[in-house]
Amino acid sequence: MLGYLHSGISDMLQFLVAFLVIPSAVKPLTVAEYLAQPESEDAAKLEGQAFVDYINQQQSFFEAEYSPDAEEFVRSRIMDIKFAVDPERKEPKDVLANTEFKVNLPEKFDARERWPNCTSLKYTRDQSNCGSCYAVSAASVMSDRACILSNGRINRILSDTEVMSCCIPNCGSGCNGGQPSRVFGYAWRHGICTGGRYREKDACQPYAFYPCGQHKNQPYYGPCSNRLWPTPTCRKTCQLGYPIPFEKDKIFRTGYKENAIPEWKNPEVTSVSLVSPSQPCMTQ
Repeated sequence: MLGYLHSGISDMLQFLVAFLVIPSAVKPLTVAEYLAQPESEDAAKLEGQAFVDYINQQQSFFEAEYSPDAEEFVRSRIMDIKFAVDPERKEPKDVLANTEFKVNLPEKFDARERWPNCTSLKYTRDQSNCGSCYAVSAASVMSDRACILSNGRINRILSDTEVMSCCIPNCGSGCNGGQPSRVFGYAWRHGICTGGRYREKDACQPYAFYPCGQHKNQPYYGPCSNRLWPTPTCRKTCQLGYPIPFEKDKIFRTGYKENAIPEWKNPEVTSVSLVSPSQPCMTQ
């Protein structure tokens, strides 16, 4: 899974920090003339100052200046290239392709209405300034499934902190990204302890970092830095004051199976309707 849960608009704004826009004294080209210029294959390979020089040569709307600090910041927010080269290790899955389901799918489906007693379905996580989307989203899905498949008997939030700190390197690189499918495998083999929001007391391993934003009815800890948080250390213990030992707190083999959903007309509705909440991933 490439990257984070930050919006595309935010990422683009951060990228634009790399350039200082200065009004140009040169009469600009028209938009039509600019768009009519042929695209250069070599330009896609340019970086740093060479890329900035190319931009200034091709248009006269503004003048760009190279900022090494901004470039370093942008690069720090990109997932490790190894996950793009080897996006997913081949592991056995419960493949549902070519399976016929004789059901009439609804026009819309809200899991919160279908399973109103499952706390996790109404629980929104904030991954803070950490590339842990693969762990946060997988832990969220498994929390939902554990509640649904146990008929509400297991109604806890599973720890994303345990996943991103202890499933290294198999699941990923902590705050530098990882593969969601491998999280399901880790949970199946090792189980996952309970989690919760930053500094939450009623959990074995709550989230390691405070949220970057302000959320209703939640404490605000201030803005995050521009750099990613360091990956937390893997700990086989619960936080001080939590009464249940780490191994006894773990939840095993309930809702952890990974299903490969075929490309149906409405795959997300199908997945949620048939096998409870799912984890969609977008790759390039």
